[in-house]
Amino acid sequence: MKIDLYARCWNERDMLPFFFLHYDKIVQRYIIYDDASTDNSQEILRLNPKVELRPMPPYSDPESRIRSALALQETCWRESRGIADWVIITDIDEHLYHPDMYGYLAQCRAQGVTIIPALGYQMLSEHFPEHKTLLCQSLTRGACDLVYSKLGIFSPNEIDAVNYTQGRHSAAPKGRVVLPARDELLLLHYHYLGFERVRKRNAQFVTRQRKNDIAMGWGSEYSLSSKQLREVWNLIASRLVDISQPDLRPWETHGGPRWWRPPYLLRYWESDETPPWYSLPSMRRRRSIPVVLHSLISRVLKPCLPERLLKLLRKFKAPAPSSTEARVQGRIRRRLEVQSKGKASHEFSYEDALSLLDRLGIDPSQSREGSMPLASLQFMQSHFDRLDTSRPIIALHVGNFLGVSLAYLVHTLRRLHPDSRVVSIDPNLTHRGIPRTMETVLALLNYFGLEDRVAILTGYSLEKNVSNQGEIFAGYDPVANWENERSCTHQLDLLNALARGVFDLCLMDGNHDGDYLQRELDRVRQLLRPGGLLVLDDVSTAWPEIQWFFNSISPDQFQKLSTDDRIGLLVRS
Repeated sequence: MKIDLYARCWNERDMLPFFFLHYDKIVQRYIIYDDASTDNSQEILRLNPKVELRPMPPYSDPESRIRSALALQETCWRESRGIADWVIITDIDEHLYHPDMYGYLAQCRAQGVTIIPALGYQMLSEHFPEHKTLLCQSLTRGACDLVYSKLGIFSPNEIDAVNYTQGRHSAAPKGRVVLPARDELLLLHYHYLGFERVRKRNAQFVTRQRKNDIAMGWGSEYSLSSKQLREVWNLIASRLVDISQPDLRPWETHGGPRWWRPPYLLRYWESDETPPWYSLPSMRRRRSIPVVLHSLISRVLKPCLPERLLKLLRKFKAPAPSSTEARVQGRIRRRLEVQSKGKASHEFSYEDALSLLDRLGIDPSQSREGSMPLASLQFMQSHFDRLDTSRPIIALHVGNFLGVSLAYLVHTLRRLHPDSRVVSIDPNLTHRGIPRTMETVLALLNYFGLEDRVAILTGYSLEKNVSNQGEIFAGYDPVANWENERSCTHQLDLLNALARGVFDLCLMDGNHDGDYLQRELDRVRQLLRPGGLLVLDDVSTAWPEIQWFFNSISPDQFQKLSTDDRIGLLVRS
């Protein structure tokens, strides 16, 4: 089994000994791109016979170090096709770890796995360790870090494109994508080693930031003051766990949703207590009818059936579970207990929503640029006195992206009437370089306890159309991926068949093509009650087509109410 490793290097002489000590036992070839190091990093690299030392290619974006690095990481590994079984894409301070790394990779390869995302841990030490120390054995205390849960190992022969976001904090791989049954691989990030060293290292990184990096807020953590760095340091220190403990079970205990798996999905078959063949369909169907019936009674029917009927159904006694079933049921019960503990909702605020997106590893520039600003949402809310709050308010939200405006709308309407509900429409495509946006929307709604107020229709409002208005973000080309983008269509027509004239409010932040938007509004008008409120986003000079469309709407359809130069408010005639 051959493994190639690709990494960039800049002044890493203090970390390179740890790096090679960690990876030498599994890697056959290192391809290291040195970005003009001024210490003796290049000399250290040349001493390792496995290293192919290359200069960093000219920046693809001269004004962005981070974007240029991403462009390199998207393509450099392709030379390993037909040569290596696995490639590792990592940084010098990132140690991918498993107690039996080589054996685990061999097992994954035999099982047909093609990508192995790693669970991130932020490792911490007040003092810089001595060289000739294997860090994964000597420095084993770290804090769970969703941002550093990355894709660092995959098969170059099965994956066509990785589609990393900035910093490789998430990805949307294409090709034959097969995940392991559970997440055992860890990414140990050894950045916070010695407080004073980290402070000086951050100051060095600040000098390397380019214009676009600063504008996009990439690498802003390097600009922390000593006081701010100490606050971050103490926060990490308060959450440390020992990754060397045999009972760690990170696939269960590493908290938060993972970008490569749907959040809150119960995967009870991911257990080392059940044999590999348990995942076969024939084995998953072996639960008896009484077992299934009792499960149905307790979880679904109990809240809605008369007690007499429930007593009758309970006469069907379930047999005692086998030892395997008992272990599986116990695992399910433990997971449900964890989930129920996690359901304590947090009070919604716009700032907390953005902070949560940051913790989920979403690029802050995209979450902020792609979401409606707070001032405009508050401007919209100032006109909600037009709504009839004597009854539940029914609203429609078209275009979710990451769910910030959706959560804001749901939270605000619930305060006006506790039984208000929102229906949302979104095709769940890669948008602004962020894959599977619906998973983030669901994480946001669940975090703030709003998941029971929203019905999400996954589909296009009308016919299928090119996402991102055809613009390429983070290497993702929606035109090239047209055939791979799939979702339901004509959701507005579906709603009109089910709920015409029942909506009090509609917020539209979806397709920005004028003709498409006009046909959407024809259907939205039928959905709205007379006097219903319509909110259009991006009525601004940045989107002249939307601005022109807003100004030309016929008063026979909608009466213009107001605008804040970002959103436009109208009332159904």
